[in-house]
Amino acid sequence: MTIGNIKSSIYNKPISHTWVPVAILPNAPKHIKKVPGWSEEKQEHEALQVLHDLLKFVLCPLSSSARDGHDIKCGDEVVRKCHLRVAG
Repeated sequence: MTIGNIKSSIYNKPISHTWVPVAILPNAPKHIKKVPGWSEEKQEHEALQVLHDLLKFVLCPLSSSARDGHDIKCGDEVVRKCHLRVAG
Protein backbone atom coordinates (compact mmCIF):
# COMPACT_ATOMS: atom_id res chain seq x y z
CA MET A 1 0.00 0.00 0.00
CA THR A 2 1.10 3.54 -0.62
CA ILE A 3 -0.31 7.03 -0.49
CA GLY A 4 -1.62 8.05 -3.89
CA ASN A 5 -0.07 11.50 -4.17
CA ILE A 6 3.62 10.55 -3.89
CA LYS A 7 5.71 11.30 -6.97
CA SER A 8 6.77 8.21 -8.89
CA SER A 9 10.41 9.30 -8.74
CA ILE A 10 10.19 8.92 -4.95
CA TYR A 11 8.00 5.86 -4.44
CA ASN A 12 9.88 3.78 -7.01
CA LYS A 13 13.04 3.99 -4.86
CA PRO A 14 13.24 1.04 -2.46
CA ILE A 15 15.06 3.12 0.17
CA SER A 16 12.20 5.64 0.38
CA HIS A 17 10.02 3.13 2.32
CA THR A 18 6.81 4.57 0.84
CA TRP A 19 5.27 1.13 0.30
CA VAL A 20 3.92 -1.04 3.11
CA PRO A 21 3.40 -4.75 2.33
CA VAL A 22 -0.08 -5.75 3.47
CA ALA A 23 -0.42 -9.25 2.04
CA ILE A 24 1.28 -11.59 -0.39
CA LEU A 25 -1.36 -12.80 -2.81
CA PRO A 26 -1.11 -16.27 -4.35
CA ASN A 27 -1.01 -16.75 -8.09
CA ALA A 28 -3.32 -19.36 -9.50
CA PRO A 29 -1.29 -22.08 -11.21
CA LYS A 30 -1.22 -21.87 -14.99
CA HIS A 31 -1.31 -25.63 -15.52
CA ILE A 32 -3.22 -27.69 -13.03
CA LYS A 33 -2.16 -31.31 -12.67
CA LYS A 34 -4.92 -33.84 -12.45
CA VAL A 35 -6.01 -34.60 -8.91
CA PRO A 36 -8.12 -37.74 -8.64
CA GLY A 37 -11.78 -36.87 -8.10
CA TRP A 38 -11.43 -33.17 -9.02
CA SER A 39 -12.07 -31.81 -12.47
CA GLU A 40 -9.78 -29.10 -13.83
CA GLU A 41 -12.74 -26.69 -13.77
CA LYS A 42 -13.33 -27.36 -10.06
CA GLN A 43 -9.62 -26.89 -9.30
CA GLU A 44 -9.60 -23.54 -11.12
CA HIS A 45 -12.73 -22.47 -9.22
CA GLU A 46 -11.14 -23.43 -5.87
CA ALA A 47 -7.95 -21.48 -6.70
CA LEU A 48 -9.99 -18.36 -7.56
CA GLN A 49 -12.10 -18.77 -4.42
CA VAL A 50 -8.96 -18.80 -2.25
CA LEU A 51 -7.82 -15.54 -3.86
CA HIS A 52 -11.25 -13.92 -3.37
CA ASP A 53 -11.43 -15.00 0.27
CA LEU A 54 -7.95 -13.65 0.92
CA LEU A 55 -8.74 -10.28 -0.70
CA LYS A 56 -11.95 -10.05 1.34
CA PHE A 57 -9.99 -10.76 4.54
CA VAL A 58 -7.34 -8.13 3.75
CA LEU A 59 -9.67 -5.40 2.45
CA CYS A 60 -12.67 -5.81 4.78
CA PRO A 61 -11.21 -3.58 7.55
CA LEU A 62 -10.76 -0.81 4.99
CA SER A 63 -14.44 -0.76 4.00
CA SER A 64 -15.55 1.02 7.18
CA SER A 65 -12.72 3.54 6.77
CA ALA A 66 -13.79 4.30 3.22
CA ARG A 67 -17.43 4.68 4.24
CA ASP A 68 -17.16 6.50 7.59
CA GLY A 69 -13.73 8.12 7.31
CA HIS A 70 -11.01 8.64 9.91
CA ASP A 71 -9.88 11.77 11.69
CA ILE A 72 -6.22 12.17 10.75
CA LYS A 73 -3.84 14.89 11.86
CA CYS A 74 -2.23 16.39 8.75
CA GLY A 75 1.20 17.94 8.39
CA ASP A 76 -0.18 21.42 9.08
CA GLU A 77 -1.49 20.23 12.49
CA VAL A 78 -5.15 20.39 11.34
CA VAL A 79 -7.31 17.31 11.97
CA ARG A 80 -9.27 16.34 8.87
CA LYS A 81 -11.70 13.54 8.10
CA CYS A 82 -10.07 11.28 5.51
CA HIS A 83 -11.78 8.56 3.48
CA LEU A 84 -9.49 5.75 2.33
CA ARG A 85 -9.70 4.45 -1.21
CA VAL A 86 -8.21 1.27 -2.58
CA ALA A 87 -6.97 1.31 -6.17
CA GLY A 88 -4.97 -1.14 -8.19
